[in-house]
Amino acid sequence: MSNFTFILSQGPFHSRFPFTNKMVKQLKAQGHRVTVFLVQNGTLSARDSPAGAPLKELASAGVEILADDFSLQERGIVQGEIPGHISVASLERVVDDLAAGHKVIWQ
Repeated sequence: MSNFTFILSQGPFHSRFPFTNKMVKQLKAQGHRVTVFLVQNGTLSARDSPAGAPLKELASAGVEILADDFSLQERGIVQGEIPGHISVASLERVVDDLAAGHKVIWQ
């Protein structure tokens, strides 16, 4: 099976968000390893709020959810606002995934 990393730079109310979530679920259901990396306005869905509910669903399905530390800081989102199913990471993680041969999809 393949490794996929989805980089989500748009907020949870962007029109592509539901389509991306569906694609992520399908890939995970097919047995692929899938990571969602939130950057820029994508980190707005990292707060523990109803807008982040789709991410909780993905995490429950076994998808790794990461949020860019710099993007969080730029938007004033602090660790205490982030639920346990989301981990904070640096953008270096994406570089590592690329070097490891992950298929990276930027949405």
